[in-house]
Amino acid sequence: MIVIRCYQDSGAENMGILIADTNHDFNLSSAPPDQRDLLQGPFRHARSPELGHHEAIARRADFLFGRNS
Repeated sequence: MIVIRCYQDSGAENMGILIADTNHDFNLSSAPPDQRDLLQGPFRHARSPELGHHEAIARRADFLFGRNS
């Protein structure tokens, strides 16, 4: 079962991993390997333990989901 809920900043890590994996598997296969990280944007750091990376993903999510924080 899929449960859809409103985005929360605390979900940034899981959302970032999902977007990074989806982009890698489906959207970036035709991109040159040396450009894939650039095209991933902050999501290339989705598995990083650094808080700054999680904050960058949360800011990007605000943009993607039309929130202005």
